[in-house]
Amino acid sequence: MAKKIGFIFAFILIFIGILFGLSTAKYNLPEAKASDELIKELKSKAINGGVVCVDSQKLNGAIKYLNVDEKSFNGASIKGIWMDISKDGLIVIIPVKYKSLEAYVYADNKIYVEGDKLILEPKSIKIGKLPLPVSLVLRKVPKLDENIRINGNRVEIDKKIIPFDVEKLEIKDGALVLSFKKKVLELFEKKDVVLEKKDIVVKNKTVTKTVKRFSKEVEDSLKSVSQSLNRVYGNLKTPEEKAIVSTIQSTLNNLLKDPDYPYKKYAESVKAKYKKLPDESKSRIKSALFSNLDLGEVMKLVSVFGM
Repeated sequence: MAKKIGFIFAFILIFIGILFGLSTAKYNLPEAKASDELIKELKSKAINGGVVCVDSQKLNGAIKYLNVDEKSFNGASIKGIWMDISKDGLIVIIPVKYKSLEAYVYADNKIYVEGDKLILEPKSIKIGKLPLPVSLVLRKVPKLDENIRINGNRVEIDKKIIPFDVEKLEIKDGALVLSFKKKVLELFEKKDVVLEKKDIVVKNKTVTKTVKRFSKEVEDSLKSVSQSLNRVYGNLKTPEEKAIVSTIQSTLNNLLKDPDYPYKKYAESVKAKYKKLPDESKSRIKSALFSNLDLGEVMKLVSVFGM
């Protein structure tokens, strides 16, 4: 009996050891070199229309350039996200460190466009080399956004939250091929301006006037961008760099006060000043924007203000 119990105990220890070994197995990830090549292509094609071919080198260069591969949350940290274009999808490998433990999260995903949605369909998920049930992992994913939904074994993302119009997405010859429709990016659309009655005092008399203002959604968005530019400003070095961001911020603030404010005139001024900057300064401004604003906001700013 004692031998039997000892055998079972040894078996459990070996089994736990195997699981631990599998879950902590490491991947030898290539070193990515920071590059804004993909960002420039996306900016051009997403606005003017066309096709962008994304290979693993471009994709990981952009991740490194945008500095989104290093994050900390709830005592854990990730560093060195790696993405690889697979035969029909995208492989994502994320090193995660929690206290003294280190593990790699691996996900092989099929991605495609379906109607007005971008579909992410995980084919396999692992911790290290230890496979996990996809359905179980997706059930544990917290709600991220009202436009991102878990539906069975796939993630559905509304295309309206993507700052450019992806018409087609496919994997071809080891590259992710994105086709874009031409899209004019503006700070706001005419439908975003609403009219309202407002009482004002003129020479001790109350007069009701019709005034223009932005919808709450656009107003909140412009305010958020303006506030985020304070952080962008803090990441810049030269007076010329800071002057450009200050002009953008003051333009947004004046626009918030008056939707008829001629912001395009000041955008042309920013474009002229930006063109005269050395490449190092241009790179620093773009890097600061991408680090402190979301992608949609940055795409609008670089389009309108010519950066």
